[in-house]
Parts: sequence; structure tokens; C-alpha cells
Amino acid sequence: SEARSEFMRQQNAAQSGEGDALEWCMQIAAEDDALSTHSVVELPVQMYIKRVDNMVNDFLVTSWDKEEKDPIKVARAAEKFLYETKGYTKAAMQTVIDMQVYSPYRVYMHNVLPQACGAPSVLAAVLQRFLKKLKDFGALQVDLRVVIPVFAGEQDLPYAQGMDEDIGIVLIDATPEYIVQDSLKNLKMGFWPWEWIPNSPNGFVSAAQAAVGQDGRFGRKVAGTFVPPKGRPYGDVTRALNATERLVILDNEPMQLRDYGILLFHLERYQDAYNALNEYKEKIPDLDEIPAELPVTFLMNNQAPSAYEMELLDKVMTLIELKLAESAFAAPAAIKDE
Repeated sequence: SEARSEFMRQQNAAQSGEGDALEWCMQIAAEDDALSTHSVVELPVQMYIKRVDNMVNDFLVTSWDKEEKDPIKVARAAEKFLYETKGYTKAAMQTVIDMQVYSPYRVYMHNVLPQACGAPSVLAAVLQRFLKKLKDFGALQVDLRVVIPVFAGEQDLPYAQGMDEDIGIVLIDATPEYIVQDSLKNLKMGFWPWEWIPNSPNGFVSAAQAAVGQDGRFGRKVAGTFVPPKGRPYGDVTRALNATERLVILDNEPMQLRDYGILLFHLERYQDAYNALNEYKEKIPDLDEIPAELPVTFLMNNQAPSAYEMELLDKVMTLIELKLAESAFAAPAAIKDE
């Protein structure tokens, strides 16, 4: 699709330091809007981007002190304009089965801009574009970094700081790559049709349990659509797949491949599912080869699965092999009957 092509173009631009997080997020919204509405009319991406550019023009006319040369003071004035004058605010998280998540409608940029309310990473994209346009107009003389506070406090909204300032452990550097990955992870969690285990970085276990018929609070398939269990109001396997697919493109985390594979299984794309799960197995570290004295953080950073997760994975892959064999056996019979 055109939106996916633009998404990939923004990825390449980000890798060269020229990415625009706002436009990148808008391409996510455009692709998913086309997927959910089946409309031939594309989401007007540039119109939404123009909303932010118009806000910058308003700021320059009404709130910019032309004598102010300190870039941080200019940025603070811009933040005050964005958060106070225009009313942009951080969305409240929703409790879904004992876990705090952002509604997908607080992640999609075409909802966030008119409603002036969004997840922190999406607000960071808006501020980043705002500062970029100020630099284009000459109101800022240097590049500034946008950061997101890890803990809520007096300042729990994204804000700008100098490129040479220390981030420490209480701030997140909101690069375009971070913003887009965080947005996609929020969408993936929001649309995941099965119970998402609290504090888990992935949704594989519950989806795999559903695949092999184990008990649990899982979605069920009805007439080609998924009815989510209690507490999953946005469950949508197709949009969960779309978010995960883009994370596979962007992310080096093997677990994204595993989640991608189990979603493909539930969509009955068995060969694609098997290929994704097999690729995942090739990328994960071999637990038998990891020295016991290595810290837990090593296992976490390398996405080492538990023995139970590997057991589930093997069961799913065995089930896929059976389904593929049945399909191969049935094909000649169908031809013969013709």
C-alpha cells in the first residue's frame, strides 16, 4: 500500500537522521484506517500534519518573543503554548485485566491531533514536529532533544532539552524510532485478542494456549471474526497482526517474530506462521549454552524464553505441521474428484 511504502520511507529517513516522527505516525494511522474501513479514500495525511504547522504559525504570531535567543526558553514557551494554550494533554491509561494500557484511539495520530489528547510518545511526536518547524522558521538556532519522563511528577509531559544534557534513568530519549516502536507496541497490546499477561513484553503465551486448546480467558473465533474475552474491548486480530508485522520490520527483538507467527496461525496462514516461528527459533539464544552465572538482565535483553514457552512453541509448530500435511493430502484428492 501507499501508506506502507511511506512508512518504509520514513524508516529509511530516520536511519539517516532525517525522520519525521509525526508523519511516520500518520502513516501508521493511514494504513490501519484503510484496513479497518476498506475505503478507497485515503486518510488525508498532509492535512493532519498541516494542523501542527498551523499551530506553529499561531505561536510565532501570538507567543514568540523575537528577542529571546535562549533555545531552552523558546522551547519552554512552545511547550506552554502546546500544553496550556492548545490544551494538549496526556491520555489516562485504561485498566484491562489488571494491566494499564493506552486506548488505540489515544495512539492513532489522526485521533490525537483533533482531540488534543494522546499517549506520551505520540505527544512527543507532536512536540518534535513543533520544534523542527520553529528551527525552519529561524526561531530556534539549534536542534533540541525531546524527552519523556519515566515517572509522573511535576512534569509528566514530553519536553525539550539540550542535546548535550544528561538523560539519566528517569528520562526516555524520544527519537523517531522510539516513538514509532512505542506507538506500535501500544496498538499491538490494545488490539491483542487474547488476555495479555500483566508485565509481559509479548502476548504469545495466551495466544498459543488458545491455539493448542488449553483453558484460559481467550478470544473465540466466530464467523471469521474474533470475539475478545472480558476486558479486551478492542480485540482485533488483523490490526494486531498489522502492528506486529511493522514491529518485525523495525525491531530486532525475536519475540516480535514469535507473536507474528502465532497471529498468522490464528488467521489460518499456516505456512507463513511456521516460517515465522521457525525463524524465531533460529534467532533466540540457546539456554544450554548460556553460562549460569550470567545475570537475569542478560536473559531479558536477549529475549530468552522460558521452558514453558518453548513447550508451547513446539506444540504449536507440531500442530501446524499436521495441518500442512492434511492440506497437502487433501489437495490431490480434491483434484482427483474434479
